[in-house]
Amino acid sequence: VPMSPTSAGSVRRLERRVRTIDTMFDAWCEWLKSNHKVALLCRHGTFFQDVESLLTSRGVETFAFHETEEDAARLARQAAWLKEEGMDPFALTINFYPPVQSALAPEISYAAWIVDCTLNVRVHDPKFAGQNVHLFAFDERDMGRFTTSGYPHVHLMPQSANDERMRKIDLTEDQRNRYGSDVAFVGDALILDCNEYRNLFVPRIENLIAAEPDPLTRRAFRITILSCEETLAWFDEHPFALVDEITGRLKLKESEYRSELVKLGVGDFEHLAIMVAKEAARRQRHAFIRSMSDIGVDVWGGEDWLHVMSGRNRYRGKAEHWETLPLIYNAAKINLNITRPYSD
Repeated sequence: VPMSPTSAGSVRRLERRVRTIDTMFDAWCEWLKSNHKVALLCRHGTFFQDVESLLTSRGVETFAFHETEEDAARLARQAAWLKEEGMDPFALTINFYPPVQSALAPEISYAAWIVDCTLNVRVHDPKFAGQNVHLFAFDERDMGRFTTSGYPHVHLMPQSANDERMRKIDLTEDQRNRYGSDVAFVGDALILDCNEYRNLFVPRIENLIAAEPDPLTRRAFRITILSCEETLAWFDEHPFALVDEITGRLKLKESEYRSELVKLGVGDFEHLAIMVAKEAARRQRHAFIRSMSDIGVDVWGGEDWLHVMSGRNRYRGKAEHWETLPLIYNAAKINLNITRPYSD
């Protein structure tokens, strides 16, 4: 399709932005190498392989560890040994991972690239704000929250892409048959990830209401669950709302229940807001796929999707991130993106 001058200008601006980010990244990698820095990567987060691939392609020395507390301890021991050998190691994780931060010696830097900011509720806990922690975020609002929580090193990391992964793939006939579809969606059904509200919080608050002798406390409990349910009902009518709007709805009666959140096992208002936003995301994602059952969507993800399939929708299986995902995207005529209000 011929581009209008406006769209052509937008493309040129995007190309300049990508070149700028590439230059920044290349300069950072050169700085890492010249200062003998070694990246200790934790296999924590979907994009781990993208980050590892980019660093190693630029000649940065890396070591990778699994996402367990035992491996976090191994990572810390490796860092201490490299330090003794005259290297300058630092730990790098996708999102904030407390076991790594807790295991590292104070003189070893820990860099956390926060890609799902509002999921990282623990990041906002001041007890994790050590001098060796560097947080990189793409959202300036989250940078302000992290700074307010006491983190001394908060940096802006622009969103970008691994251009080696953003390419047209010449699919074989077998790959087209295996992964092809008219409309495809890849993502989690959010049943397990978002079950805290339905499976834990609601039963807990109902039991507390039944057992609480103080009428004022009982009233606060009831207002809490009522605020949550009213917010979710509002979200059903406004399915493209983001987490700040969901938080705003919950805040309407916050003063009447905030003091009881600890008793409810929530801890703070932000935890409550994220829990409700996750439940809203689950409802939104399921409703969207069901609404397209007459068209037919090929859904890739966990087996929880089997409970959501109806009409012409089909469950196609799990989608491995590094190898399979590019084949699915390239083989589909249309790819759907259903954002999550608590992280997108």
